[in-house]
Amino acid sequence: MGRTLFKYIFLDLLKIFLLASTAIAGIMSFAGLLRPLTQHNLAGSQVLELLGYFLPAMTNYSWPVAALFATTFVYGRLSADNELTACRGAGIGWFALYSPAILLGLIVSAISLIFLWFIVPWAFLRAEVVVKSNLAQLVASQIDQSQKINLDLQGRHNVIFARSADVMQLPPEMKNVQAVRLNDVAIVDYLLQPDENAPLIPANFYTARSATVLITSPTDGEQDVQIEVRLEDGAKIPNVPDIDIEESEPGVDAKMSDQLIFRASISTQVFGPYPLPSPVRETARFMDVRRLLDLQNDPAKGRRIGKLKDELVRFDQQTRFQKYLEEQFSSGPRSVALDSGTEILRITAGKKKPRWREHRMFITAGEPDSPGVRIEQIKGFELFDARARVVRFEVLPDSERGLLTISMDLEDVVIESGQAAIAHRNLNRRITIAMPPDLAKLNDTPVADYLLGQTTDEQKDRLKYELVRQQNGITSELHSRVAFAFSSLVLVIIGASLGMELRSGNFVTAFAVSVVPALLCIVLIVTGQHMSQNIPRVLPQSFSNPLQLGVWLMWSGNFIVFWAGAVLFWRLRRT
Repeated sequence: MGRTLFKYIFLDLLKIFLLASTAIAGIMSFAGLLRPLTQHNLAGSQVLELLGYFLPAMTNYSWPVAALFATTFVYGRLSADNELTACRGAGIGWFALYSPAILLGLIVSAISLIFLWFIVPWAFLRAEVVVKSNLAQLVASQIDQSQKINLDLQGRHNVIFARSADVMQLPPEMKNVQAVRLNDVAIVDYLLQPDENAPLIPANFYTARSATVLITSPTDGEQDVQIEVRLEDGAKIPNVPDIDIEESEPGVDAKMSDQLIFRASISTQVFGPYPLPSPVRETARFMDVRRLLDLQNDPAKGRRIGKLKDELVRFDQQTRFQKYLEEQFSSGPRSVALDSGTEILRITAGKKKPRWREHRMFITAGEPDSPGVRIEQIKGFELFDARARVVRFEVLPDSERGLLTISMDLEDVVIESGQAAIAHRNLNRRITIAMPPDLAKLNDTPVADYLLGQTTDEQKDRLKYELVRQQNGITSELHSRVAFAFSSLVLVIIGASLGMELRSGNFVTAFAVSVVPALLCIVLIVTGQHMSQNIPRVLPQSFSNPLQLGVWLMWSGNFIVFWAGAVLFWRLRRT
């Protein structure tokens, strides 16, 4: 084949390919903006930033379709104008006529693979960070759309209902903190169920005139965020009370006791701060090839596995410190002093032993010689001496800073400070202390220890599930990227054969014909990925990993199209 003819066909292919790729990528980029625009109320600068990140990704995804369209159109026009007949009459072979299309396919496949390995994951990650960066606006938008948001805090499921929400403006120095004001709030706190398919059981109901949601997020958008909810001017209505009516103070009649237990007014109630998973999830499509291979060799480096380990460590720290409190309240002077450095709180229990409900410990009083649990601030800005009927403890570890926050919910409390005595139906008091060294050492526990024997069967099942899920996601992502890049080479071969067979240089015909093979390859790749990651939440004993079948399915589209192109080529040679 002469150099002039090769250059003529190749430049024609390249021109049509670039035009088609630009048009398809533009349409796909604007289509990708629809969901963020309608659901997240993005600012104008965020829209432009998103468009800049979508363009390289969508351009890459448009290449197989554009390459197939270009070869179908160019070779169809050459065939319709009898130029291919003239070439065959001049002794130019079929392989020589296919060589410009094959070169285009090789170039597009190589560039596509580089994009899929490095540029597309980075672009998708940055786009996700832009969309999820304004968490306060996300919360407000969700409240405006559905009047509720779902949160999993401290191992419990919470649903927050609100009539409306407003994003609050904070001082410039609080650049990593966002705030949302909720109006007419109701919160349902559900008990944690061992079986995730079991119906949810409400534990507590909270109502408030307003609430403030404070969200502290890291600068990179990929680490955990901290959330704190402050209820103001409301009431708490337990559905599953922590104490029974007969355990209330002597001298309180049944009707009054019922009111004390089942409804308690609150001036301020604080939830958290609790760690929440980053809104930017760790998924394989956000990782470049180096990160994927690194996680494939060492799955424990994954954020999802590390997060699960942190949860287990946090639960151990929480449980062990509350066990320490239980021991202090069960023997000896039945008291404990909590020292934050700037203040000291001393809690003295009565004769009743501490009890547990889920992960919370509480102590009650009621004997004639011990009418209340005593809370004394013996060091600090303002000293006081208080008595409470019920004190519920919740320990919130912060391993990163080496701190423990002890949150105490006080019911029916009287505080004596100076000459005044103030009564509260419900009051929250918290103190932050340094984490004991034995609890801090738990952060160094390897994942293998939890998998082999330092956990319950349920926790082991979660670890196994996450490990299989992560490995399947990484392997399927690697195969899908290579299969997608290779599809450009396969599609140009069948595109050239289809163009010669149809003998039409019409744009509409070329597009209609090229859509079918391209969709076949893309749909099978996506289906194979989903099949590889379709893993039951609890792995059965006879678990059969769908990864191998999913990988075969991802490559099957290329094989089918390749053999279809080979059959068309054989027919062309015969005719």
